[in-house]
Amino acid sequence: MRINIDKLRDEIYKVANDLYRTRSFTDYKSKVISFLSLYQTYIDLTGTPLDLSVLDNKFYVPYLKQKPGHLKETTATYFDNQSMHTELANVILITFQLNGFLDLNRELSETIIPKKKQLDIVRGFLSDFDIRLYNHFNHMLESGLIDDSEDKLDNNTTYFVCTLDKSYSVVDNCKRIDELSTLMHEVAHSYVQSDSLIRSRKQALEFHKSFYELYSMYTEYSFHNYLKKNHIYIRDALLTENAHYSALRTYSSTLNKCGQIGKDTFIDTDDLSFIVDAYEYTYALYLGLLLHEKSLSDKEGTTERIDDFIAYQGLLDYDKQLEILGFTRDNIKDGKILSKRLKEHNNNLRKYGHI
Repeated sequence: MRINIDKLRDEIYKVANDLYRTRSFTDYKSKVISFLSLYQTYIDLTGTPLDLSVLDNKFYVPYLKQKPGHLKETTATYFDNQSMHTELANVILITFQLNGFLDLNRELSETIIPKKKQLDIVRGFLSDFDIRLYNHFNHMLESGLIDDSEDKLDNNTTYFVCTLDKSYSVVDNCKRIDELSTLMHEVAHSYVQSDSLIRSRKQALEFHKSFYELYSMYTEYSFHNYLKKNHIYIRDALLTENAHYSALRTYSSTLNKCGQIGKDTFIDTDDLSFIVDAYEYTYALYLGLLLHEKSLSDKEGTTERIDDFIAYQGLLDYDKQLEILGFTRDNIKDGKILSKRLKEHNNNLRKYGHI
């Protein structure tokens, strides 16, 4: 899987030319984000700069001043319900303590998987999971929008790039199950953003108002379950699943500590990222798990809820988003599903010889 460098370069020049002609700050902001993301992708893949100078536009300095805006806005969203987030974090941490979580310290999956087998696994999962995501993945693959090549300049890079009319995914060289899981995560991001762009470019940029990582984490949990259900690299799937549970506990601990920060406290950009990551990933890992559990008994209903969630991404407040997903403040704090899943996970670790 390799991004078509010629097409990527053409896209960069196209967006650069659009930037020259931009007459409003709103348009400039959406286009310069695309330009900078595409350009960084090109550098990561080739190590070669392009002869471009588009940042001297009169809107660039105002853009720089607003650049951390999404961090501030997400943090403001966090403070709107800070006590709820702290309560939830405590429930999650207590549930981990009561169930004696067998943390393998984020060991990575072990087996190296041939490229053809990787594609067979991914396509098998996506066709079973959601035919729309399957079609989106194949479109990205055929259009040269995914790169997991071994000769990238930076092989510690995993991200997706949302441009004005398409999305790219760049992942570490995929060899193992945990890396395929990351690929599914980034493709899910691409799918959501592509769906949002069809409706409204402005809405696609309002990710800070939503549980941005939720659908990607739900997709990853579903991928792990598909592997276990079909006896495909089960030991590796369990290691990857273990890393996700470990991450949930870590982010919940951080979210709990954020409860000590006052709303009026001065917070620098680094600490804003600290809060945003704890908030986003705790909810994504936890609600993604709850959604996956729902899907095991009601896949059609869960898919409908997720479709509604994606359709309204960035437009609803905290409680409305929970409602669309079928949750309330009370029922996400009972810890029962997390307890059930941790017990199952610990038993599987013993069954397949990880401990």
